[in-house]
Amino acid sequence: IRRVIVASGGKFEDIIDVNCFLVDMKRDFAEFNRAYKEELGGLSATRTTFSVRNLPTPIGVELKVICRAPGSSVKSEEAAIVRTSGAPKPVGAYPHARRFGNLLFISGMGPRDPKTNQVPGGPIYDANRQPLEYNVALQTQATIDNIKTVLDSCGASLSDVVDIQCYLVNMDRDFKAFNEVYRKNFASIGPTRTTMAIRNLPTPIGVEMKCIARAPAVAKL
Repeated sequence: IRRVIVASGGKFEDIIDVNCFLVDMKRDFAEFNRAYKEELGGLSATRTTFSVRNLPTPIGVELKVICRAPGSSVKSEEAAIVRTSGAPKPVGAYPHARRFGNLLFISGMGPRDPKTNQVPGGPIYDANRQPLEYNVALQTQATIDNIKTVLDSCGASLSDVVDIQCYLVNMDRDFKAFNEVYRKNFASIGPTRTTMAIRNLPTPIGVEMKCIARAPAVAKL
């Protein structure tokens, strides 16, 4: 990634947002997270991490990044890094949100309660990774509430969301209930959306969302 960015005339520090794909979350997440912190932790890029079944070549990790274009510039107040105690603590070296120009990039957000770290609707597996019953509708609403909290801290709201990526660990089981909660919150707003089934998330949750929103006037940040 560093080579590609430099070859394009940019700098590694220009990274704004990162998607991280791991083939074996259980085996590799801790080591991956340490390496990520060492290489990318100082950049304060927003991040989403999830497990996929396979990648096109025999590798265990792949990253996709969004960078500012070489030569582009924004005022310092239009490149704010956002962290809030009202949302769940990130599980790695990244912020809750990042502003770049007129856009807000929100890191992957799950349903964990920011005060207790518990999962509304219950975790999807126990400490031994044995499956548990859980309520994905409650998890979905809690996830959206956490996103709203982050947006509020930026001076924005759910109505400013323009695009959402949704990740479900069990599409067959959970899509209908997830979709109904999503509809109640976003049908009138109409952001574009992608929904995909993934193998695992870093914590025992069944749903996570990542979004892009319109940034408010600079004075509100």
